[in-house]
Parts: sequence; C-alpha cells; structure tokens
Amino acid sequence: MINLSKLVKEFEEMFPRELAEEWDNVGLLVGDIRKKINKVMVCLDITKEAVDFAVKENVDLIISHHPFIFKGQKKILQDTIIGSKIIDIIKNDIAVYSAHTNVDAAKGGLNEYILHKMKLEGEILDGDLIALRRFNLKEKTTIEEIITKIKVSLNIENVRLSRANDNRLVKKIAVTTGAGDSFIPLIRGKVDLFITGDLKHHISLDMGEENLHLLDIDHYGSEKMVVDLFEEKIRQIDESLEILKFDSKEVFEYL
Repeated sequence: MINLSKLVKEFEEMFPRELAEEWDNVGLLVGDIRKKINKVMVCLDITKEAVDFAVKENVDLIISHHPFIFKGQKKILQDTIIGSKIIDIIKNDIAVYSAHTNVDAAKGGLNEYILHKMKLEGEILDGDLIALRRFNLKEKTTIEEIITKIKVSLNIENVRLSRANDNRLVKKIAVTTGAGDSFIPLIRGKVDLFITGDLKHHISLDMGEENLHLLDIDHYGSEKMVVDLFEEKIRQIDESLEILKFDSKEVFEYL
C-alpha cells in the first residue's frame, strides 16, 4: 500500500508534467491525493468498459495514457457518456491520474520504449527534439524489411506506408507515438523514415515528393504498449501494489 501523493510524486519524477504539451490535461483528474492505494489499473483509454472493469475489480486508482477529461464540463449528468463515467468513478471512490504527452517526451518514456520494442539494430540519438526520438540504423535497410520487423515485434497486422518517391534505403528514423503529422516540420530533410500514427493524405503526398517515407502504424498500434510501460514504472515505485492491465482495444475494424 502507498499514499497516492507519494506515488504521484515518484511517477512525475519519471514523467515530469512540465514536458506535457500546453493543450494537454495531465495529472490527477479525479480523487483525493491523500488516498491510500493498493490496487492500480493501467489503460490507454478510460472507456465505459474500462470504468466497469475498475469498479468490478475494486480498483483504487486508474492510470490512463489518454485523459478522459479535456475540456471544461458545465454539467455532469448520468445520461451522458462522460458524466456517467465521472459519476461511477466518484461513487466507487476511484482516483484517476493521466500521463499523456509528458510520457511521450520523457527520457525512458513511450517514444523510447516503442523503439526498444521494435528491435531494430542501431542507436537512439540524444534528443534535441523533445516530442520525438531519432534513431540511426546500424546499416541501410529497405523499407520493406523494416515494416516486417515492426509488424512482428509490435504485433501489428496492418500498417500504411506513404513511400518516398525515390524509394530510398533507410538509415535515419524518427518516431513519435500517437498522432504525429504536426511534428513533420521538425524532421524534414533530417531522416529517411518517420514512424507515427493518424497521418493525413495531403501531407503524406507532399512528403513522398520530398523523399521521406512515412509509416503509419495507427494511433492505437503506436500506443497500446503504454500499459506495459506503466506497469514497469509502477513496480519500480512499489512492488507490493497489485496492478491490472486493461486493453482498450483498437477503435477501427479492418474489413
């Protein structure tokens, strides 16, 4: 058992809140910072199913990657999706903490974690770009070989490739989890391949003409392993805590 205040303090030493984007809503979203914590559920998204699971399992704390409260709520009503989740969480004395873009950016955070999971041979470069991680492969490699390795290592069935017009071999890679097309200006002309999710048509078309491979591994595909990262970090803080992992599952079906 651990005080929530102590857990939050040590968690934020790993993932400093100041690394979060200005628009983000990270930290303790629901609950009493003085609460005693014994059982923690980690998840990507706080869906209704996730809340029901937490209630059923008598969870003390939910730690999610995506905050389920972003904008100000003028009403909290049982007959709305967000309202019913908030009410059920409060009624069952469950605290909610979210760590989002600060986890992406932190040293040892999600961007580095996914690179290690990809099992590519090479080295992660010291970050001059907080929101991204850059990686140099040991040897130049075809885009097809990289895709095969990523699909196997991350257990992803489908990816989308916007191929560079010159179909260049890949040596320099940049990665950011989630929706990353807004970061493309930071890496133009600096890498051969950018791996992220939620890529848009027109920017992908333009980057192909600038000879940049874009690999879209899907928003969920790039972030689903955050539950494993959270579990590892929480166990470093207190091994006695019971940790449950809830799989929010992919939003889209591929038919």
